[in-house]
Amino acid sequence: RVRWVINPRLSRGVTLAVETENAAKLINTAIGLLSAPPSGPVDADPVFACLSLGMEKILKLSIGLDGLARTGRWPSKHTMRATYGHQIEKLDGTARQAIRDHAEDASAKSYVLAALAECDADPVITSILSAMQRYAVDGRFHNLDHLATDQPGESTPLQLWMEIQHAVLSNPAAMHQLHEEADGPFRWPRTVTTAVECSIRGWVEMYARAWRQGVFGPDARQVAASLAVGPRS
Repeated sequence: RVRWVINPRLSRGVTLAVETENAAKLINTAIGLLSAPPSGPVDADPVFACLSLGMEKILKLSIGLDGLARTGRWPSKHTMRATYGHQIEKLDGTARQAIRDHAEDASAKSYVLAALAECDADPVITSILSAMQRYAVDGRFHNLDHLATDQPGESTPLQLWMEIQHAVLSNPAAMHQLHEEADGPFRWPRTVTTAVECSIRGWVEMYARAWRQGVFGPDARQVAASLAVGPRS
């Protein structure tokens, strides 16, 4: 009887590649759903379900890859659950700090830090990350919780979407740029989703750039090509 023994490093590489592609596909699906701006309680939920899970996967992959590069070990399941859970903002803060701490490892440090600076200065992505955390922690089962308790929760997907819209409309620089880029009459619902899409793309590119440049170690560099968002429609 032949017994196959799988090389652990090969197995890890395949798993990393699959999970990275899964994360990218979730983000791409969310962006595709944004082509029809959410306008009701049904519209926002699928967008947030895909986007929150895609973002959480990218962040946990980044933190895991950083641990692998620094200590040779992936953080334990218990550590990830106990320290982070679904706290997307905390995950993002830790992963961004890893970029700052290890930017010297990048093949092109300024290239990596430029993407980081853009995200740090973007209030829209800050609002998106906050909304995704609240959705992941409290909003995913909003309707089921309402049915069970007869008490509507605070973090409904539509309410969270309206908060993201407000962040876009309160950002004069983003609105001016979108007015300038508008092809034909300015239609604010589609324009807002365009701004949201741009911020999501910039956020993904920040991590993809850090992966490609070696900030998160050699394993991240090997799978970085899969961490990509499709072309804008």
